[in-house]
Amino acid sequence: MAINFSNNKTLIEESARITSQGRVVQVIETISTSGVANGSTTPADIFNSASITLTNPNNYILVEMHSNNRANDWGDGVWNLYYMDIIHNQSGSQLTYTGYRGDQTNAIRHVTRSVLHQPGSVGPHSYRCRGWSYQNSSTTFVTGADGTVAYLRLTEIAA
Repeated sequence: MAINFSNNKTLIEESARITSQGRVVQVIETISTSGVANGSTTPADIFNSASITLTNPNNYILVEMHSNNRANDWGDGVWNLYYMDIIHNQSGSQLTYTGYRGDQTNAIRHVTRSVLHQPGSVGPHSYRCRGWSYQNSSTTFVTGADGTVAYLRLTEIAA
């Protein structure tokens, strides 16, 4: 039996449970406590998520990334610009990336990105966060150092 609402939303009975579109099915969170320095213009893996297996191949995964990065550890006044992205490990697809970010001083900057991904199969699925330099200057992707938290959070959302 289904209950239809005027806003085109529907509640459905599934295995003696009531379900609806957009509900959170499960959440998997991976926290990183290590740092990676990268002075190259080639992306380096910063950290990987745990795997998530969807309950339905039509469902979505909300991928949320938070990282803390120390630009220009030397405090020499030289601009240090860097990028970050999120990759779906199974397909190799780049799902989102930051524009360049950076500082002239020794500072920690927080980077947060989220993207809604519909991989089309139950999986398992995992993701990774990468970082690289704009002009071959070193950035330390802190990812949990200095008392901060870095994470990749995967939330399955019903289609």
